[in-house]
Amino acid sequence: QIKVNAVVMVRQPILISPSHIMLPAGPLAKPMLSTVTIRNNRTAPLKLEEAEVNVPQVKTELREVQPGRLYTLTLNFPAGFEIQQRQRVEVTVRPSSAADSLIRVPVIQRQTAARNPNPPGLPVARVVSSPPSPPNPGGR
Repeated sequence: QIKVNAVVMVRQPILISPSHIMLPAGPLAKPMLSTVTIRNNRTAPLKLEEAEVNVPQVKTELREVQPGRLYTLTLNFPAGFEIQQRQRVEVTVRPSSAADSLIRVPVIQRQTAARNPNPPGLPVARVVSSPPSPPNPGGR
């Protein structure tokens, strides 16, 4: 009798690292840069068009390091930036093809114990389906 053990590792089609951006507590004392790596493990290339954060103070730079395969996303948080209680901050990266999904990366700020004694579980980056195209007004 022969016994064989096997381990299968399934790679995610799109790997986002880190899965969330963590900022230190309180208003930022000085500007802070944070970088996210987006790696395409699929056989088809991935073209990312733009990245934006849902708060205007944070600036983004999306750079294609290896065409269709590897991107770096740099976020520039200004001095004094602070996420308000119950505010959701998220980076959205849009692909050029409507067939590809949006990439969303949450931004989290550490809370002092007095502000949030029971912090919720940390959200993580995810790839979400793009919203359906609006209907064509004329039916064509």
